[in-house]
Amino acid sequence: MDGKKIVNLLQYAENHTEYYSKLFSDNGINTGDINDFAKIPFLSKADIQANEKEIISDKYDINSLLLERTSGSSGIPLNCRYDKNERIRRSLALWGERKKNSPDIMGQKIAIFHAGNRRHANSTRNGLIARDGNTLYINYLNVGDSYVEKIYDALIEFSPYMIRCQPSILFELVTYCKRNNKSTRDIQAQYIELGSEYLFEYIRDEIIEAFPSAIVANNYGTQEFFCVAYSCANHNLHIVSEQLHVETVNEDEEGYGEIIITSLHNYAMPLIRYRIGDIGKIQTKPCSCGRKEPVLQLKSGRTSEFFMYGSNKVHAHIFKNCIESFNVLKQKTYIKQFQVTQLQEQHFEFKIVSDYTSFQEELRTHIKSFFLEKLGIELEIIVSLQEQLTIDEKSNKLKVYNFLQYDKV
Repeated sequence: MDGKKIVNLLQYAENHTEYYSKLFSDNGINTGDINDFAKIPFLSKADIQANEKEIISDKYDINSLLLERTSGSSGIPLNCRYDKNERIRRSLALWGERKKNSPDIMGQKIAIFHAGNRRHANSTRNGLIARDGNTLYINYLNVGDSYVEKIYDALIEFSPYMIRCQPSILFELVTYCKRNNKSTRDIQAQYIELGSEYLFEYIRDEIIEAFPSAIVANNYGTQEFFCVAYSCANHNLHIVSEQLHVETVNEDEEGYGEIIITSLHNYAMPLIRYRIGDIGKIQTKPCSCGRKEPVLQLKSGRTSEFFMYGSNKVHAHIFKNCIESFNVLKQKTYIKQFQVTQLQEQHFEFKIVSDYTSFQEELRTHIKSFFLEKLGIELEIIVSLQEQLTIDEKSNKLKVYNFLQYDKV
């Protein structure tokens, strides 16, 4: 634990944010005493959603801050903000991790798979694939065979040094190539970075086999913090300790507990003891790769889900994009939480938690238009307001997406 950085952060948050000033006062936290850090109540997504402006420092203009929107696996739309210096710091830290594995990676051609979000708006407007200099942007929302074939051909032509992609999406490409006797080696990628979801060993092994000349790295990150931990040559995730303090709480008999993260440098919107929602354990045993940073071993995390519509295999991320776009349109967080159930192939029910009423028809129209514009498919939509959403009894978590099984569609 970097006690000096944490104390500096706590004292700043106490003096410059309304939320933490009250939180520390109510709980008797002495911000000058590092031992009181463990007494600070955890920060949840719901806390951020309800107190966004109060968490932001009074030294910053909210309109000048960069914005990341996320709902992750919780179905809770969330705004996370930081300044340009923090953005640069996070980017440099991530590229530093990449260079540890591949010293020549800077300036090379890169293929980035994305979900058609705002940052890659140009590639969304231009269709499935768009090139910008040394970067190839690929929209992964539809991974039906006809689309994957276009992606494969584009990668062959572009010949990227690096591919940045979700494990499940690259796995779709690998299995497509196997079914159709196409060679992934012809893509000639030298570095593959997997991220944005939990990396299962069987998927990692399939990708390593498909790209034998490539370094395959795992970037465990979130939109709230960017890179949290990055893998070494031994496939161990090393915590980016210079940027973050990571702890686990409520450990089980095997030492796995809930992962709690504190950003050490984001003074604009301090996230202190934030419940990220994943499960893992921190290993103190040194890694044979030589890196000194602690190893984070994950037990669970975000996974990808798909639904079928005819020959289209569509990533669930499109629902997050749709809900996010509605909140942006309304310029307020109309939808605090959502859950999607596929009733029939083209028939979906949206259960919504909101502080507002009488907007269901507007939302239904927005969803239909969104899917027609983005994927050219027409859906039948039911929207219902709920006081709260039902938690899955087995996992004790909200199951945001409930899709029909492929063989039942």
